[in-house]
Amino acid sequence: MLRPSLPLRDTLRRFLPWLALITLLAALAYTPWHASVLAPLRQTQLQRLALAGRTLETTLDALAHDLDLLARRDHFDDEVGPQQNLEELFFALLALNPDYRRIAWIDSSGAVRSYVDGPRTASTAPPLAALVPAVDAAFCNSVMHQPAGTLLLTRQKLDGIEDTARTRRLQLATPVFDSRGRAQGLILLVVEADRLSAALPPDNDGGQTRLIDHDGNDWLAGAGQDQPASLLDERTAQRWHALNSSASTQFSDTTGLWSFQRIHTERWRTATAALDWTLVSQLPPAVLQAQEQRAWWPLAGFAVLTLLPGLAAAFGFACLRQRQDQQPLPQPPSDGPATCDDELNALREQLDTTQEQLLQADKLASLGVMVAGVAHDLNTPIGAALVTLSALDQQAVELTTRVHNGLRFSDLEHFFAHNEEGRAILRDNLQRAAALIHSFKQIAADRATSERREFVLDELVADMLRTLSPRLKRLPQRIETAIEAGLHFDSYPGPLGQVLQNLLDNALTHAFREVTGGGTVRIRATAEDTERVRIDVEDDGCGIAEDILPQVFEPFFTTRRGQGGTGLGLHLVRDFVSGLLGGEVQVSCPASGGTRFTLILPRVATAPEDAGAEPATVAQ
Repeated sequence: MLRPSLPLRDTLRRFLPWLALITLLAALAYTPWHASVLAPLRQTQLQRLALAGRTLETTLDALAHDLDLLARRDHFDDEVGPQQNLEELFFALLALNPDYRRIAWIDSSGAVRSYVDGPRTASTAPPLAALVPAVDAAFCNSVMHQPAGTLLLTRQKLDGIEDTARTRRLQLATPVFDSRGRAQGLILLVVEADRLSAALPPDNDGGQTRLIDHDGNDWLAGAGQDQPASLLDERTAQRWHALNSSASTQFSDTTGLWSFQRIHTERWRTATAALDWTLVSQLPPAVLQAQEQRAWWPLAGFAVLTLLPGLAAAFGFACLRQRQDQQPLPQPPSDGPATCDDELNALREQLDTTQEQLLQADKLASLGVMVAGVAHDLNTPIGAALVTLSALDQQAVELTTRVHNGLRFSDLEHFFAHNEEGRAILRDNLQRAAALIHSFKQIAADRATSERREFVLDELVADMLRTLSPRLKRLPQRIETAIEAGLHFDSYPGPLGQVLQNLLDNALTHAFREVTGGGTVRIRATAEDTERVRIDVEDDGCGIAEDILPQVFEPFFTTRRGQGGTGLGLHLVRDFVSGLLGGEVQVSCPASGGTRFTLILPRVATAPEDAGAEPATVAQ
């Protein structure tokens, strides 16, 4: 006798539709998946720019405060000794601010009246006369014609210091007046640009951050970065429109991910216009591709876990079909009526067993849908937490390096600010993941064991909707709940949650097939009396035809035969309600339209052996 061959053709015939469905779903899910993968990078980049912007504004405010102090009118009222008084103030400010390179007073004629260099050493201070020819007369004239309180900032060499790295220094100036309002010249302050560039985040991920003016010229760069002539070259000139369109924006193109943050500098000006600064950060395409590659592995694993059960099921059905085809046809009975009764009883027992197995499979299938949704929703908070943790680790390494090389107070401020914000991001995302896992864990445990315990109805409904949210948020229909607070039960939360989910699935599957647009499914619960609770699940869909309304709770009755419907969802509702939960279920179609399922449940469930199996009824 020849051994039968494996049913490969039948297996492929059953598996190919499942493979096509998974492929279609993957194509539809690619865009939201791609956005969720890059969301942590986008959020982190915007948060870093916002923090850098606040730090820059605080530093500019501190510089403005020092210039206001130097330009006080009472310093210039003493016609005998203002120079000596100013020099003492200059020395005090230089001692408090090691980033200040020089402070000078130039009078209205353009002559340098007083100056102090930092550090305060005679060897580094050039003669006073050496400053006079080096002063930019046009700039001084522009400053002196400004009203009191105006603050000017430039990168030009104003003070005559021999310097080969002046792009790393900034010159600040403000006009000064005495108490009578007479012009007394201007105050110049030379500052190391490191004081401002320290506020820019170091791009350890391969990107770059720049401070750019309204003409697109670079003013400052983050620590450890080169300073090109311009970050927005001719090839990327079209981005300038997006830069000036709003206070904060973000977009991506072939050169990477770009983020912009405007800096508010109301009091500051340049020699010709108001100061208009913008922070620009760019992440190169290599960083984005690396983030996408790290996210491919869980997606590939999910695809394999999704395809393997379909392949196994197709192969199992094909083998079962092959065995059934090879079985001989049953012979007519020869032992009379007794043999027929025995065979009929055996067939009835086999039918009951098969029906019970199908009911268990239907419950496990609904739980599997929740597993897939929870796994998808966990990807975003866990991914954001991993990116933030990596950034915090890198900042800790940088702080350790700065401790050995000379730690400044601004470094500690920068580290503490980023550390606090990173911990907040970690806490928020981990709390989101923990809440989702807790809800799914409670529902999965209840449905797996059918354990009796005390619970509150509104919490049970909230947990069910939270675990179903990945599916519900993609549907056009709205889910509304109105659960009376304090409805305590001593019953079986697993079966009750399964009942509510089946009624919700039934409404979303059947109620809106002939309705254009969206729709609403409402879950309401109120106390019927002191011992019972009424739960209504209703929709505003197309309703149920009168001729099939009495059959909806019958096993294997479905209007979607051949389209994936098993006809067991509402049958399982009736079995749970009238059996384990000890209540009753009704179905009706109100005159206003739609369908309403009403559950009347006792707050304290009867024992399983005492629960009566009352049939479901159809409300007239």
